[in-house]
Amino acid sequence: MIQFECPHCQAVLRVPDSAMGQEGACPKCQKALLIPNPMAQQVSPSAVTQPVTPQPASGIDQTNQSATPPPAPPKSADQAVGELFEVLSHPEEHVPIEDPRVRVKARKRSSSGSFLTGTVFVLICIAGLYALYEFLNPKMRGELAGTLVKSDAIPYIKIPRQQIADQAVFEEFLQKYGGDRISINSQILKSSLEAHARGIDIKVSASTSTKIVRVDVLQNKPLREFHREAFARIDKLRKEKLAAAMTDFMTRVIETDQVLQNSKTLLEFRDRLILPACVDGLGYRLTAQVNGKPYPCLWQDKEDKLYFAIPFDANQFEIIEREIPGASRQFPANLFFTVKIQSKSTTSPNNEESPTPMESAPGETGTSESEMAAPEMTTFGHSMTPNDKMQ
Repeated sequence: MIQFECPHCQAVLRVPDSAMGQEGACPKCQKALLIPNPMAQQVSPSAVTQPVTPQPASGIDQTNQSATPPPAPPKSADQAVGELFEVLSHPEEHVPIEDPRVRVKARKRSSSGSFLTGTVFVLICIAGLYALYEFLNPKMRGELAGTLVKSDAIPYIKIPRQQIADQAVFEEFLQKYGGDRISINSQILKSSLEAHARGIDIKVSASTSTKIVRVDVLQNKPLREFHREAFARIDKLRKEKLAAAMTDFMTRVIETDQVLQNSKTLLEFRDRLILPACVDGLGYRLTAQVNGKPYPCLWQDKEDKLYFAIPFDANQFEIIEREIPGASRQFPANLFFTVKIQSKSTTSPNNEESPTPMESAPGETGTSESEMAAPEMTTFGHSMTPNDKMQ
């Protein structure tokens, strides 16, 4: 391949060796040019000698020489110019070789763009999953109104005899303690249990240092829909625990009276037996919280309103799911309500709290927050006069 410059426009041209010495037109400026012969430029005219044709030696077979093909005839000027224009008609063959460093930089920029695109895609997926979670788990949180009610507003809770699991144990307990009221009183609330032939009567009320607040937690639509769909499952655990606690309590009291003198044991049975008997699954799994200290739900009425005993000087409290050892959560993790207490009832005037001299204003009487955090003390009594018997 011969490479030379056009003497007219200095365009770099490349032609095959067979075109050397031929004339043609520059494909760029269209002017006539002579394709140079590099060999003729390197060899001076004085050094050119007449080639001597060797004569074959005598006796040598001439057949070997005749086997060599004769040299190809020289190409005409038209053929050479045609090949020149054929080569010049393919510009891709004249493109300079790409610098490999430029290719590496382009590859790096492409990798950076791919990483950024992937990161954006992952963030979009995370946002989509969060939106889906919020859609499938609507927020059970917000503010609710609490209404003060009388400290003795909660009626007697009756457990029919046919709902008692172990009838033999109940009959023995009835013979020993039938008609006696077993009272369990603490700083937070008062409670009592009485067995009779028809079953067991339970009573709970506020103490002198607490007040009872009624809350309609089902004002929250997501919680209301969840409770309607999951009520049976939520209440199942309460019924199982209540049946086991009732049999356990009666059995242990029959065995020894010392159970009724142990305040810690009585508080345990209050929480396992008396309080679960006053609520359904909703009140069993939800609890009030004041300054991080839990306060139980005392009652759940027919409209599923919850009644909580909280410190008398508290103006608001939170409602969260109650933690039960050995039991999994039943409500979504985002359940959290703040309850602001109203001074007067707006739905049930008959149950409106009537302040007494002892409970006339928050902070004047009752127990302070630090005192409420102290361990509860209980009093017990199982004797009663005829006038004390429940009807």
